[in-house]
Parts: sequence; structure tokens; C-alpha cells
Amino acid sequence: MAPDDRLRVLLLVDAPRIPRWQGDVIERLRADARVALHVAAFPARSAGRGRRRRPGPGFRIADAIERVVSRRVWHPPLLRQGYDGDAFVPVAPGAGVPPARPDVVLTLSANAPGNRDVAPRFGVWTLEVDGVPVPDAGPFGYYSVASDDPLSRLAIVATGGEAGSAAAGITIAQALCKTFRPSWNENRRRLEARAATLVVDALVALAAERRLPAPVTGAPPPAWLRPRPIYPWVLARCLARLGLRVAQKLVYDERWQLALFDLDETATTGAPPRPRFVTGPFRADPCLEEDGEDVYVFHETIGGTPEKGEISVLRLRDGDIEDLGVAIAQPYHMSFPMVFRVDGERWMIPESSANGTIELWRAESFPLGWVKDRDLMTGVSASDTVLWRGADRWWMFTNVDRRAAPDHCHELHLFWSDDFRSGTWHPHPLNPVVRDVSRARMAGRIFEDEAGGLVRCAQDNRFYYGDRLRFMRIDELSPQSYREHEIDAVDLGWVPDANGQHHIDRLGSLVVTDVRFRRPRWRRLGPIALDQGVVRPLAARLGGLEPSGCGRTPAGRRRRGPSLGSA
Repeated sequence: MAPDDRLRVLLLVDAPRIPRWQGDVIERLRADARVALHVAAFPARSAGRGRRRRPGPGFRIADAIERVVSRRVWHPPLLRQGYDGDAFVPVAPGAGVPPARPDVVLTLSANAPGNRDVAPRFGVWTLEVDGVPVPDAGPFGYYSVASDDPLSRLAIVATGGEAGSAAAGITIAQALCKTFRPSWNENRRRLEARAATLVVDALVALAAERRLPAPVTGAPPPAWLRPRPIYPWVLARCLARLGLRVAQKLVYDERWQLALFDLDETATTGAPPRPRFVTGPFRADPCLEEDGEDVYVFHETIGGTPEKGEISVLRLRDGDIEDLGVAIAQPYHMSFPMVFRVDGERWMIPESSANGTIELWRAESFPLGWVKDRDLMTGVSASDTVLWRGADRWWMFTNVDRRAAPDHCHELHLFWSDDFRSGTWHPHPLNPVVRDVSRARMAGRIFEDEAGGLVRCAQDNRFYYGDRLRFMRIDELSPQSYREHEIDAVDLGWVPDANGQHHIDRLGSLVVTDVRFRRPRWRRLGPIALDQGVVRPLAARLGGLEPSGCGRTPAGRRRRGPSLGSA
């Protein structure tokens, strides 16, 4: 690309040091040949400290305590990866000559002058956190924790310019992130990492398309909705949640199990499903495949030393369930087996994010004899990969972790290829096509409903991992666009004592799903005592054995069984 054709970006930051995430933005943009970046750094003005309001002594004391605790408890996984979310990097003020007329001005500075004689073509961009611009946001990520909001909202707002920006500003990019409520410092670190990704993606997309995207609906709430910052109370609540998590790990045992039921029977009677549970070891991520009169359930189990996920198989025959054992076991963790058939051959894509790959396996001797065919992608942390065969190409839906949390629940990425065995998969220009923790992560394969529409099964992880399932109708799927909307949602009121569900599959009228149970570890030591009428209900309450959302039932949430195939 010729130098004059690059997107000219003027980035305003504060001197002499900037947070690590802003340094990441600068590094990534300077590494992109399509972007010409100029950084203008402004020291604090002598007449004052700029627009940023300095937190009071109450917050600084509470934040110091919370920072020490969170850094020791929550942050070590990222520190082991070499990423320190608390670090600052130096920046030189005003190096170089700024462009006479930048295409974009991105302001992350509290000290930059308010009136600048620039007219950027695509407007002035501001990053907002829960509706508050970053220069004025105060404690980044604090307010969603203080208000106990399950979602933290990041948004890029464009103002002015001659390319269609509204005078009052329009939201051109948005990410709905899960609030890490046990720690506002860890919530800040995770939001900052995702903010860096959001900013870089938006600018790179603008450099490629040279036009602003369509305005995003459902913008963040205005600043006046922020709660009062009662720091001691919020600190006490965070420390209490930390203690509760430790107690739950010590006292309770969580285990995923499989549940099977007949969808036709449920539709005929109108009653909740009567599931048949597959008990025993850890079982999750089921996928159904038939062979003659038999039905096989491929799923994840835990085994090996150290413990890791493996792919196991159950056989359903004449009402009996037979455990056939392990089909695939690797030195690294594997889960989410997506089994499909092409021209009479059976193939599988198990999750192998721990190995940094998306792998394709072929059945040499079904159902237990599998051999690795090839790597579809390498050097990627991708989870819950699902393939869909369209009219003229193959589509890959997968949840990619770009070390934003790290986790795989916030971004859904889409790729396409002419051949499912190809090592060349073209990324969708809108990637990630979904930035929403309440619907980004895959919960099963793509299927068609009675009307012939495509439906994507998704996890809702706002309150808790595996809080409920959502079914998204895919309205538009092409190499240039992607749109979907929710048609149904499933809570866990139909499974007594369950507190999680995150995967579902269907074969004819047979439906299989995984459900999570939390049991007190002492139940195995005292079955007689716990069966008594007084002790058992008390243990159930203490164990959090409540359906969906750990006992949370927000207004308007539906409580019913799975409704696969209904619009």
C-alpha cells in the first residue's frame, strides 16, 4: 500500500506514561501497513490536572487493598503469560509532525486541549466504559462492579467528520463483556485488554473499508446512571465473594452430567421433559451420531494424569446405555467433539485450544477408531468449533480467545472455505461477528428449524458459566455480512437441583444436553444423615442447588425446557 493511501490516525494520550493496554494499541497499529499512526502525548497542564477527576482518599485506600488481593489471587494466570495489566509504559510527548488533516482523531487523553483546529474525515473517536468517556471514566471498570451489573459495556463513539458521523455522536463499535464482580481491579484488567482489541479492530476495519460501519443499536447507558461510589461497601462485598469462592471449592463438588429426553413426548404432553441422566464420571459437550439402529453420544470426559479432557463414546441400543470408553486421548485437553458426515465418511473436530490448533479427525473404525487427518488452523486459541455446509461453501463458527481475559466466551469468529479439509480458511471481514458474552459462545451445532431457517445454539454466560441456552436465528450469512436475532431461550427450571447447562444436540426427536450439579463433598460421607428431612434441605440451600443463575431469576426470564426447532 502506498504511504499516501494509509489511514491517518492521530492518537491523543497522556504523558509521561500510559497504561499497558494503550501501549498495545500503539504497537498493533504501527505494525499494520494500512495505518499511519501519530501519537500526541500531553503532560498535565500547569493550571490543573486536566479533565480527569482524581479519586478521593477513600477510594485510593480501598483500591490499594483490593489491588494487592486481586493481583495475588486473580492476575497470576496472565502474569505467567507475560502480560501485566497493571504496567505502565513511557511515551514521548509530541514526537514528530502530526498530519495536517488526520482521517481519525482517537482521544484517550484527559490533558489534551479541548479546542483543536482539526477536521478529521471520519470524526473524533472516544472510547466509553459504561457510557462514560475513558478520560473521565475514573476507576476503569469499577462502576459495573459497584452496581452489581452482570455486563460491562465498551463502546467507540464517533463525533463530527464529513463521513456521516452525527453531530451528537454515534456508536460505531460495541463489546458487551461479563463483569468480573469479585474484583474491580481484575474487571479493569479484562476490560482494558478487550478495549485494546476493540479499538484496533475498528481502526483496521476502517482502513480496509474507508467508511464507517452502521451505527450500533443498544448503546451503553448514560453517565448519570452510575451508582454512588461507596468504596468500603464494595470492597467488603468483593472480599466476601472471594471468600465464598474459596469455600465453594473446598466444600462443594461440581460435576457435569448428560441428560437425554424425547422431544416428541414433551411436545405431546406439554409437560417439562423427563430426562434420563447418564451418571458416573464428568460428562459434557454431547454430540449425537447414528449408525444403523444404534445412536452414539460423543462427549467430553475427564481422565489422564494430570487430569484433562478426553473424547468418550456412549452407545444407545434398545433403551440401554453402554459406555464404550475413550475414542480420542491426547497429551493436551480436548472437548466439544463436533461429528459430521461427508460422502459416507465420518469426521470430527474436537476442541484442542490447549494445543493452539483446530484439528480435523477421520473415523477409520467407527466409533472408537479415529486418526488425525490434519490441522485446519494452527497458532490459534479456538474453542467450540462448528462447521456448517452451505449451498456453495463451508462455514466455520468458532470462539477465539485473543488473550482478552483469557476465555472463549466473548467473541464469535466466522470463517469460510470451499473445502472443509482445506488449510486455508478466509476470515469474515466483520470478525468478530459477535462481541457479547450473553450469546457469543457456541452451545452446539447449527441446525435448521421447521421453517428452513438456520439456528445457532449459544451460551448465555452473563451471571454464571452455563447460565442458560439461547437460540439465535441466522438472518444473513454471506462473505460480506452476518446478522442474527434471538428466537428462544432455555432456563434450567425443568432439571431439579441443576445449576448449569451449556451444550445441546438433537437427532430426530432425541435430545441430549449437559447439566451441572453442585453437591456438598460430605454427602458421600453421610448418606443416611443427609437423607433426613431436616439436614438434607439445609445442605441443599447451602450448596446453592438452585436452577439457573445460581438462584438469580431476573424479571422476564423464561423457565421451561428446551424448545429445539420452534420459532
